[in-house]
Amino acid sequence: MPFTIFISEGVVSKRESIQLCQEISETVLSLHGLTDNAFMRAMVVAEVVTIPTGQSLVGGTQEKIAVVEGKVPGFAFGTAELKKDYIKLVTDIIAKISGDSLCRSKIFTNTVYAVDGLWGIAGKAYTNQELGQEIAASAVSTENQQCCNK
Repeated sequence: MPFTIFISEGVVSKRESIQLCQEISETVLSLHGLTDNAFMRAMVVAEVVTIPTGQSLVGGTQEKIAVVEGKVPGFAFGTAELKKDYIKLVTDIIAKISGDSLCRSKIFTNTVYAVDGLWGIAGKAYTNQELGQEIAASAVSTENQQCCNK
């Protein structure tokens, strides 16, 4: 699940950009109860794209902004509550890391669902069902590892 954070230049430092990626990735995994799932952890990727000064606009006026765009399989964020929680938490993360230098009304979130069968990892196309099977298999594997490590 790739997440791209477009953010106006000067809103966060390079170090804070990494923190944004880490915290948003952890939030996505946590909301789905998959923080210990190795398959899903490897699927959640994030990047920051810096928008040069003066090249971000809201309503035709130059403004500093942040836009988080995610692409997820059809079963992600499966309830209205998960969607609301995700948007609130991502907005909170950006506001916190930016030191509230970015007005919350200038933080946007957009997530789209990938077409079933067009989710690709390492050159392999996955259907939603196959992704679910991989996630479940990884959960069983993780549980077995934890059991054996006790």
